[in-house]
Amino acid sequence: MSEIDIIDGGTTGMDLLPYFEDNDRLIIVDAVNFDQDPGFIGIIENDTILQQINSKLSLHHLGLADVLSSAQLLDIKPDEINICDL
Repeated sequence: MSEIDIIDGGTTGMDLLPYFEDNDRLIIVDAVNFDQDPGFIGIIENDTILQQINSKLSLHHLGLADVLSSAQLLDIKPDEINICDL
């Protein structure tokens, strides 16, 4: 495996779980409503992700919240996870 893998997860949901298990760090780029001006780049980190995603922060919140919750329940959650809106 290379040092950095770029995966187009699209809306594949649970198919992303292997990437959680095999990596120590994960960066998810998604459309996120930070209620800021266009061009704002926001980042949500680690344990705060599920808290904010459950409040419908992401436009794909159902699939991503399910994947993150499943990774946590399966104890395959990476040590570091960031969601970035670019």
